[in-house]
Amino acid sequence: GKTTAACTALAAYQEANPDKVCLYIDVEHSLDLKFQSKMTGLDLDKLVYICPESLSGEQIFDIILEYMDAEDVGMIILDSIPALVSGKDLETDMEKDTGRAGGIARSLHRFLKIMVDRVSSVGNIFIMVNQVRTVGTTFTGAAIYSEPGGDAPRYYPSVKVRFGTRT
Repeated sequence: GKTTAACTALAAYQEANPDKVCLYIDVEHSLDLKFQSKMTGLDLDKLVYICPESLSGEQIFDIILEYMDAEDVGMIILDSIPALVSGKDLETDMEKDTGRAGGIARSLHRFLKIMVDRVSSVGNIFIMVNQVRTVGTTFTGAAIYSEPGGDAPRYYPSVKVRFGTRT
């Protein structure tokens, strides 16, 4: 549902801003363009679709910043944060334990600091798709949630939408 919700927002943006091109970065490699086009009305002619292979999270952030500076780009979607891999993690042998957790968190924090200023000055919309995990409950029984990507995805967004089911 997260990807479909992002594509629905993208289609609505395209309809309201026909002169703008939108960017969808599919880090998870899970977007079915034909299905989403039928389902949400997404205009594939006004969409730049990037499905990065063997790119680090930092390289993906650089791509987003380049597109952010383009005058004809309006909405950018990054799907999704947990699929991002840091450059150091890509270069490190799988069998070696670097002793580091959250390899992309520091870069994501720096990236989002830059994006907050860019989004407000350019007037674009930037959507990040993330996952939410339940890590426990409070003494009253309310769920405690955690998000991949460190603290930055929790504190930088202007608007957050959480999808879930009740059990």
